[in-house]
Amino acid sequence: MSGFALRIIFLGVAFLAFSGFAQRQFTDCEGFSCEVTITHSTNGRMNGSVEVVIKNGSGGYTYHLIGDRAHKNKLDLKEKTIEDLGPGKYILVVQDRNGCQTKKEFEVN
Repeated sequence: MSGFALRIIFLGVAFLAFSGFAQRQFTDCEGFSCEVTITHSTNGRMNGSVEVVIKNGSGGYTYHLIGDRAHKNKLDLKEKTIEDLGPGKYILVVQDRNGCQTKKEFEVN
């Protein structure tokens, strides 16, 4: 096969791959958001929690909680209630099945 034919095949595969990427990346995510209800920890213990309420998502949610210390991180969670939180600042990132993401910053006292 000539170099020209190989380039055409490569460009075709690249276009198809990019087209799929573009469709997935530009899914309508407008209005996708979350709110949290915080139960604060007592006496500095790891017994706080947060309950997540999703608005306008498309289901299949994954929750990622990033704390102000690495040992507080909780990634790839499937439940909307996240427990065993200690005092500190957190960022919650929620992703739906279409790849849309929303985030919420909060603090547990």
